[in-house]
Amino acid sequence: MNCIAITNQKGGVAKTTTAVNLAAGLQRLGKSVLLIDSDPQANATSHLGIDRKRLSKTLDNLYYESDLEISEVLISRNGFGGLDVLPAGEPLSYAEQKLSGIPAKENILNEKVSQIRGQYDFIIIDCPPNLGFLTLNAFAVAYGYARCD
Repeated sequence: MNCIAITNQKGGVAKTTTAVNLAAGLQRLGKSVLLIDSDPQANATSHLGIDRKRLSKTLDNLYYESDLEISEVLISRNGFGGLDVLPAGEPLSYAEQKLSGIPAKENILNEKVSQIRGQYDFIIIDCPPNLGFLTLNAFAVAYGYARCD
């Protein structure tokens, strides 16, 4: 299993476009892919036709609810043939503040993803335009990263 975090500290440099197209391209090659939208703007979620306002659970719930299983948040995009999505929502932007006193908070996503890591050939993570809490969590999951300049 390969995991790639798409990141850059600047907005508007095609991070989301790269993440979504890489995930779709790998899926077209017959690979099972999980796309994690770790950007509070949730554009990767929207690009896949998911209405984030209608979601009851998003990535932020995984950070705040320790008993929540990742499978309860995943959206299986069967119509996309093997491309699953861990969607983002606006509350994700408050994650760092809400978890400020939690030890090892940079490893929360990695612990959650470890539950399903073996189910995918690739995990692609769309990161926010900064090197904050969400990006550090993505780095803990990823085996590599692509910096979009």
